[in-house]
Amino acid sequence: MAPFFCLLLAAVVEVGLRRNWIKGWAVSLLAVGLVVQAGFNFRTPLVQSFPIEFRPQAERFLKEATARDLGPYKIINVGFLHNPDWASAAPDQGGVVYRRAHPFQFSPYLYEGYTEEARGRYRQRDLSMRVVRLAAGGPAFAGFPGVIKLTFQLPTPPVPYTAEPLLTTGRAGSGDVLFFDYPRPAENPSIIRLGHDHWGGGAILSKEIAVDRSKPHALLIVFGSLFPAETDEFFAAYSERKILKRRLYVTLDGAVVFDEAREFNPSSPNEITIGYNMIGASTTVPELTATILNVERLPPEVGLNLMKAAAR
Repeated sequence: MAPFFCLLLAAVVEVGLRRNWIKGWAVSLLAVGLVVQAGFNFRTPLVQSFPIEFRPQAERFLKEATARDLGPYKIINVGFLHNPDWASAAPDQGGVVYRRAHPFQFSPYLYEGYTEEARGRYRQRDLSMRVVRLAAGGPAFAGFPGVIKLTFQLPTPPVPYTAEPLLTTGRAGSGDVLFFDYPRPAENPSIIRLGHDHWGGGAILSKEIAVDRSKPHALLIVFGSLFPAETDEFFAAYSERKILKRRLYVTLDGAVVFDEAREFNPSSPNEITIGYNMIGASTTVPELTATILNVERLPPEVGLNLMKAAAR
């Protein structure tokens, strides 16, 4: 109907001008009003971000954010929310650091194939696409984290036949990924493996590990690219620490999973991401579905002492 109303309005203005019912200045004022109204109406769809656009925007934001605070961060609602129940609420503890409106928050999109009841359900939720800084990371810290203790809860149900990123460092073409997967999800989803993928050098996998999926699990991680260059003062006065730069040492709930020399690609602090694969590694899916409960930095000597004890 809108085009016909536009034609009707134009016809009324034309007749009004010809018969001197409407003054020229009134038409000018009407034209200005129409331009303002059109700008207001078109602004929302013209600045609208779609999920396929938001993800790279969020990743660019995270590259800057992780230079000041390693997080962890989570990106939510970056998908086609065909069902409003698929929308994720912000975590109870954590803060939204980057936000864009989801397309389904632009009401006209909800009038294509959705009932009034469905539109109401969409409007009751915050569908916005967000980057959330999780409180599980504790106080903000910047720079190289060094030894990390990561506590997480496996997802229920598990996501079969996919590897999930626990930690990524570096950049596309020159990075490293610490991940886990389910080797036999249909047979026994309580069996997992950990792995390290070194871009340019291939991946290694741990033995199969039986875990209690109902309980949280703690990883202690010594990962070479979590430390600065060997020329840094971090190593200058403590030459013994240099072993950390070329070591993969990981324990799960206190049991040693990896303890071996490995090569690591160089990384800067803003290229270290917990729970998200931003480097495009084909080893894993983009985002961890397990829940991160806590991230803690430990003194480097903790890792050194554990490695010494394991070597005895």
